[in-house]
Amino acid sequence: MKYIKLFKTENNYNNWLNSDKFITPYISKNKYNNSIVYQKRLPKYYDSQIEYLESTGTQYIDTKYIPTGDDIKIEGKFYLGSYTSIYGAWFAAYSGEDAEGYRIIRYENSNDTICYNCGAKTQVSGLARALTYTIYNYELTIDKLILNNDTIIHDRRELTNVKNTANLCLFARSDGERKVIGRHYYFKIYKNNILILDLIPVRIGNIGYMYDKISNKIFENQGTGDFILGPDI
Repeated sequence: MKYIKLFKTENNYNNWLNSDKFITPYISKNKYNNSIVYQKRLPKYYDSQIEYLESTGTQYIDTKYIPTGDDIKIEGKFYLGSYTSIYGAWFAAYSGEDAEGYRIIRYENSNDTICYNCGAKTQVSGLARALTYTIYNYELTIDKLILNNDTIIHDRRELTNVKNTANLCLFARSDGERKVIGRHYYFKIYKNNILILDLIPVRIGNIGYMYDKISNKIFENQGTGDFILGPDI
């Protein structure tokens, strides 16, 4: 078998082939001299995609993304388990009551109310309910929340010139407080209808992470303990 000069020997090629950073390469023939060329397909940043990442109430993910403006759309799939305090944030970017906010937070009361906002100062509450131990597909924009195909239009929003300066976190607020017990199946953010964050749950060994398909970045647990991993996909 002929080897491209890069490898020199079969042993060098085998070492490269077994690298844990890359998926098995594919082989193509060089049409000019009929030599065999080895090329890596795609970088392998994780061992496997998993169905969901589950927090037990002490783990959370910092996406490092700071949303701002009223042209943000957030969508995802979330299983609401329980909560560790009176509040439980599915996700949140919060830098103060006077700043624009981006969040869905379940508030523990008799009505199972969730509070939310997306680019506005005032969070909306009392219009939507979220029961524990339930999966929710959701889409959130400045003027509506779609929760399992139910569209909730609202006008109780107050725009502000105070921009958000906080990172958006999953399973908690930006400061790591108000954690929730639940599962994220996927999480996406659009800015002006352009997908800019596309997170999926993955594992490296037995450790769970969120992986951004756009930036190819891995986001690890910022809390304590370990995430519970869903099955491999």
